[in-house]
Amino acid sequence: NLVASHPERYAGLGLRGLGDQMFAEMKRTSQTQHLQHAYSSLPEARMTPADAYQQLLRVQVERVALADIAGRTLATSVVPYPPGIPMLMPGEAVGPADGPYVGYLKALQSWDHTFPGFGHDTDGVEVEDGEYYLQCLRSY
Repeated sequence: NLVASHPERYAGLGLRGLGDQMFAEMKRTSQTQHLQHAYSSLPEARMTPADAYQQLLRVQVERVALADIAGRTLATSVVPYPPGIPMLMPGEAVGPADGPYVGYLKALQSWDHTFPGFGHDTDGVEVEDGEYYLQCLRSY
């Protein structure tokens, strides 16, 4: 089914070749290193999750592309699966463009582009035409 859905990407590719490409992509994007750093550091908490939720209810949020997310404060949590543990909570800063949180999300987005049909499920991330978007607070 995967080859039928994406023949331009997977036709003629065997399981070993696919695995080799997947491991190469993980290495190229430093996916596991970003994951490790993201879950072994604490983001800056700019407000409590409850206060961020109040901003969300008052529609004081905006949808921001991953490319523009650095330094922004999230309105919703970000929970990548796996591991299914919140990486960022509402009211926390995403950090710099070269930081672990943005780096990990960029690695996931790159994976999704490179391997259609193997996309990630990340709560708090909206995917449109293969691009990642997150809800951020307007005033922070």
